[in-house]
Amino acid sequence: GCGPIPGLLSSEIFNPRIRGAGMSLCFTTHWVFNFVIGQAFLPVVEAVGGPAVFIGFAGVCALSVFFVKAQVVETKGKSLDVITKELAAAK
Repeated sequence: GCGPIPGLLSSEIFNPRIRGAGMSLCFTTHWVFNFVIGQAFLPVVEAVGGPAVFIGFAGVCALSVFFVKAQVVETKGKSLDVITKELAAAK
């Protein structure tokens, strides 16, 4: 799974005025998808088999790497003002 990434990334990219609501939305979405995947896992394994499911997970992970490389702004060593300006310029 994503582990701590939703919490780390959302705390860095949201403006302080909306950070609480934004992080709440991120974590709610994260846990809803965790629940859905957890509930669907065994039925899907029974339907298509374990190797096919894990190949599907690997495909999603690979697509996630490409998405992050292309769309997620690097925040290391940057102030919130610089990050905000970069995100505004990217629109």
